[in-house]
Amino acid sequence: MPDYYFNTASPAARIGFQMRTPDGVGLAPITVLRRAEYALNDVGEGAATLVFPLDYWNKKAIATDLQLYIQRISPAGKSYLEGDKLWLLRAWEFYADENSGDDMAQLEFVTCDEIVGRREIPYQSGNEYTYKLDQCDDMMKAIVRENLGTLATDANRNIANLSVEADRGLGPTRLLSFEKNKVSDALTDIAKASEQSGTWLGWRVVVKDWATGALEFRTYTGYTDVDKRGEYLIGKEYGNLFHPRIRFDYTGEWNYIYAGGSGDTLRPIAPAYDTAAINASPYNRRELFVDASSALDAAELQSAADSALKANRGKITLTGGIRGAALLDYGTKYRLGTLVTGKYGDYSDGFRVAQVHSTWEPNQAEQLDIALLNVVV
Repeated sequence: MPDYYFNTASPAARIGFQMRTPDGVGLAPITVLRRAEYALNDVGEGAATLVFPLDYWNKKAIATDLQLYIQRISPAGKSYLEGDKLWLLRAWEFYADENSGDDMAQLEFVTCDEIVGRREIPYQSGNEYTYKLDQCDDMMKAIVRENLGTLATDANRNIANLSVEADRGLGPTRLLSFEKNKVSDALTDIAKASEQSGTWLGWRVVVKDWATGALEFRTYTGYTDVDKRGEYLIGKEYGNLFHPRIRFDYTGEWNYIYAGGSGDTLRPIAPAYDTAAINASPYNRRELFVDASSALDAAELQSAADSALKANRGKITLTGGIRGAALLDYGTKYRLGTLVTGKYGDYSDGFRVAQVHSTWEPNQAEQLDIALLNVVV
């Protein structure tokens, strides 16, 4: 655990920043900060920035992949690792502060999810490494094992402290190919294929053991935390969402689905459609074909069509600043990936906490902004 925590102005949480060398050896804490900021989303992306006077820390310790852990302690005393993440230093700069003249350091980190983007899929086309028929969540895990884990044909590509969660077989079955592709790009393609087939699929590299620095690659279907729809309410009307903005985006909507089963000449087709969406305008019938060749019977084929229709509806995003009781509840009653009920005006729906953005400066309350995305569960 960090040796030093910053108060984020009562009654918010306390935050600690633990630093380790790239090899995981503990370093002295940063005890003077001018600014701390981080952003996380639930699709494997995040960034963090620390700004502090250079005289208050060891400049010689700053190096590529310097490790950072962000620990929060809620007002109720609950301690947790933000996002279950390790952060890795990828850029830094030194400068003279315009006002004080102090020599400053600015460290810029990415989450450990970025590790998977450091590997290509270098195998020849048309083999078991680049051509896969599998359930989408297990397909992701296979690719990670084969390019960062124990199944890599070149042992030098194996990251020793990165394990892969056991297969769970929760995603739809798809046939996909990956040739000369980044691992992270392949995971994005699989996630998109899964969502088009009706199942939201996410992935994360998380800290499995803080003491040892062990990491684990995990996949998630539907959402990454727990379902609190109807239990936890967020919105301007509830006094906990400030400067809200709601966005309705139908550029990626598909409201008439053809799900194709197995077969060459007489391939069975199951339709699913949203009449109200189609009739929104004379031009709004938007068709999409989805591959459901793994369906065993007509019922499974229809289920695939229905799921794809849900997954391809319009995207509705509710954003704003979290204040009041909801700020106190963050990390205890809800966090990144939790399903909540969101409301703006007359519109209310189930949303996934898809992004969090925290900014802290000395003697100021933490500024916490979130983005909620309507869910398909």
